[in-house]
Amino acid sequence: MDSLIINGANSECMSIFLEDTSSRHTDKHIIMFADQASWHMSDILKIPENISLLPLPAHSPHLNPTESILHELREKWFYNRYFDSLVCVEDRLFEALIAIENDSVSVKSILALIGLLALFRLLSSIISNFNSFSMG
Repeated sequence: MDSLIINGANSECMSIFLEDTSSRHTDKHIIMFADQASWHMSDILKIPENISLLPLPAHSPHLNPTESILHELREKWFYNRYFDSLVCVEDRLFEALIAIENDSVSVKSILALIGLLALFRLLSSIISNFNSFSMG
């Protein structure tokens, strides 16, 4: 898992994140999920050669690994906490992201849960379509 604390959510910031991630993994090709936020689909987005963006269906946060990581951050690192300043929030976020990046077991379990949920939804859809076809 790679993360970057950056001030903004736009195509320029996303391009910086992609370049940073690409430079960390020059020997790999990365397939990265992207929701349909405008900065993930922008024509000005700079996508490095060793990264492919895989768009997720609209309105499907349950399939987005980032949403699951954010949930983990909120529950384990920010739940019912008071911070004296934005700097304290950023420090806590940095600490949390490093801990999550170094805990491959937790990251794998979060991603496995998303995979199981996606598989369940796919099978439910197939069964529903099959029942409609055979009944109709």
